[in-house]
Amino acid sequence: MATHLSETLHISRRVDAGVDTGDVKSLEAWLDGQTLLLILALLAFVLPFLVIIALRRALWFDEIFTVTISRLSIDQLWKTLSTNVDAHPPVTYVLTHASLRLFGNGAFSARLPSIFGFCLMAVCVFRYVAFRTGAAWGFLAALLPFASDAVYYGSEARPYGLLLGFSALALVTWQHATADRHRIISLFGLVIAIVLAVSTHYYALLLAFPLLTAELTRCCTRRKVDWPVLLCSTLPFALFVIYLPLVLHLVQIYKDNAWNPPTLKGLYSSYQYVFPGLAPVLLAVIVVCLPVSYLLRQIGASENWPLLPPLHEWIAALALALIPFPAYVIAVLKTHQLYPRYVLPLLVGCAILFGFACYQIWRARVAYAVAAAMCLLSWMTIMQVQTIRSLPEPDFGCPSPPLTGPTVSLPVVIDDSKAALRCWFYAKPPLKSRIVFVADPEEATTVGLSNSIQNNLLIAGDVLHFPVVPYKPFRAAHHEFFLSKGVDGEARWVLAKYLQNRADVRLFQGFPNELYLVKEAPE
Repeated sequence: MATHLSETLHISRRVDAGVDTGDVKSLEAWLDGQTLLLILALLAFVLPFLVIIALRRALWFDEIFTVTISRLSIDQLWKTLSTNVDAHPPVTYVLTHASLRLFGNGAFSARLPSIFGFCLMAVCVFRYVAFRTGAAWGFLAALLPFASDAVYYGSEARPYGLLLGFSALALVTWQHATADRHRIISLFGLVIAIVLAVSTHYYALLLAFPLLTAELTRCCTRRKVDWPVLLCSTLPFALFVIYLPLVLHLVQIYKDNAWNPPTLKGLYSSYQYVFPGLAPVLLAVIVVCLPVSYLLRQIGASENWPLLPPLHEWIAALALALIPFPAYVIAVLKTHQLYPRYVLPLLVGCAILFGFACYQIWRARVAYAVAAAMCLLSWMTIMQVQTIRSLPEPDFGCPSPPLTGPTVSLPVVIDDSKAALRCWFYAKPPLKSRIVFVADPEEATTVGLSNSIQNNLLIAGDVLHFPVVPYKPFRAAHHEFFLSKGVDGEARWVLAKYLQNRADVRLFQGFPNELYLVKEAPE
């Protein structure tokens, strides 16, 4: 494998003869010959954590949407998505539907596509970096996502794990196509990866930014256009036209009062979200070290350093790491919403640049890569063990009203959308039919909440039969009910509204799950 890599790639993994010992070179050669073993070892180490978390963590608000929609028949699924009840293209739901049919209706089955996507990303990052540097550096780069907070999306029943996998697949197939490695297969894989990514999340359209930036760089350095690669890197994005009506409808829904409007601070938050506390250091390493190394290499100031990958390859990774910036522009001009998880593919770019930067900074010394990998494995283990130990029970923060007596038929209003949906989803039949979320877009804005979520929940109440009731019909029908603040410990707007209406509000049940009994005289 080592000989195959070096012959194919016209890239040197040579180091200064006076730097590496024979033992280290033997280690490097051995690692390069064990690529498949390293990938299997990586997956064998990380998969148990993902599986345990996927089995034990309760489904949260967004995941309940995914599971509920994916449990429908394919015909019903398409009709439901056309209502924009959940703002994503169909691939995630189709794959989750298949997983639920094959492996059962539980949370773990719903999360299997994300586990697959996250692991696919790791394998592709490994390949992208190892293709130019060696297996040790590919292994190190592939570990970074598992040591980041983005590992959460490797066991969440949402599109983001798949988005990461398809984004990384697009990048590595593009790399292989430009290097004439199984060119036809690589070009076909590039097209499929882009189609799947765009059909997984609308913001996957941003993949065009790194691919076109890198291909433009390549055209300039080669002084000619590689038309097959350019066409395969651009034409698949035309699929987005199919989803354009749905996207425009979403824009109308969220343009006035989106819960996640774009901000300049959000650009930095995109990195802080993935690498909390480490974002400045990581950005300095990947954005400063590689360009400086490349410039030094061009002027011959670092002749003893290992060669960098071709310019267009690290430009592709750098542009992918910087996609929050074009995402911000698009959000300001059109979509009016941006949240860090929408630009999660930046993780792929950061991981690749991390591998390249470590290779360059440590001058290809494999022993350093092994030591760094051990550190990342240790850090990842600590993080995942802490996560597993801190997982709350599904009924955490849920109300427990009397199941007998004169109040047994009273509705239970949970004034927290996330808690309401989770508590309803996991509640047993006697309580399940009583749980209600009262929605009113206008009232929500009076306490600083987004009316878009309220509107979305009202749609979900009709389409998915969630326990969502508009405020005015609820008030007319129920003059006495229980009210729970939800897990945040603070009421949203329902309690304040009923106090304003001079209703009688009494604490019925104290800490930890406070429950109020609300009575209002009929008008």
